[in-house]
Amino acid sequence: MAGNHITDARQAKRGVFAVNWFGGDSDRALRAGLLSAPNLDQMEFCIHYDIAIRFSLANLSLDLSKPVPRLAFQRDMQYIADTYMNHPRYFRIGGRPVVMIYLSRVISGDLEGELDIVRTTLRDRGIDVYIVGDEVYDGNFHPERIRLFDAVTAYNLYNPQVIKAQNIQDLRGWVEVTRPTYRGWDQGTSTIQAKGREGSVDFMPNVIPQYNDTEVRCCNPPLPSSSFDDFSQMLDMARSFSRPVAGEDRGVIWITSWNEWHEGTTVEPSAEGTGTIGTGNYLFGFLQAIPRVFPNAVVG
Repeated sequence: MAGNHITDARQAKRGVFAVNWFGGDSDRALRAGLLSAPNLDQMEFCIHYDIAIRFSLANLSLDLSKPVPRLAFQRDMQYIADTYMNHPRYFRIGGRPVVMIYLSRVISGDLEGELDIVRTTLRDRGIDVYIVGDEVYDGNFHPERIRLFDAVTAYNLYNPQVIKAQNIQDLRGWVEVTRPTYRGWDQGTSTIQAKGREGSVDFMPNVIPQYNDTEVRCCNPPLPSSSFDDFSQMLDMARSFSRPVAGEDRGVIWITSWNEWHEGTTVEPSAEGTGTIGTGNYLFGFLQAIPRVFPNAVVG
């Protein structure tokens, strides 16, 4: 199955899978699935460190001033480095292995001190880690915090309050809400010196093909795509804010998601059928939108 995912993703010029990791069974699934695929040589991967599941963040807050989560955070990052970052197919930027921290924006306590410990510990292992923080969110721009990361991105900008207040009906409308947020982050991060390295903090836009979590949560308005052109429009918008990242001649755009079915953001081919978005049988439609917008690019 993982081999099929790689084949499908490569046809759409997707070159990186950011794989959700939260310890426990996620390790077993990763090793038995993606890392055992016979065609893994066609794909890169990196770890998407899911602190929400790892620490059961019911209130979306992780206080690293407390000893138990602080030590767990440090040990997790060491484990990720020791277990995965020397893998030949691990994704690197400027030669540095990439780790993404999901919902980093909810971390409180001495974040700077903890990231310093992580970087020093991994450097002692011969690993110069490139840390991508999930910091991008409307109203969340804090330069003193952003400088602690090598890059910032958003896992998903979806905000039900904004959607309701502005009566956004579909993804096309959401693109226009997202555009000024990304413009501000693109311009703002370009002026922030990344701590401990030359150059500014890298900005990595994120896109979704649509959103619908009504099967698992109450009352969140969906953001459907009325056509595959809606997704193309969001990809094109993200491309306008994508700039080369450190040590590379390319930018990075993240797509949420490959197969997060419960939130309706998946671009994985859905089913055999008529290919209609409304029924969920969109086949390869979302994947085919990617190379149309990025004919010579590889995205994650």
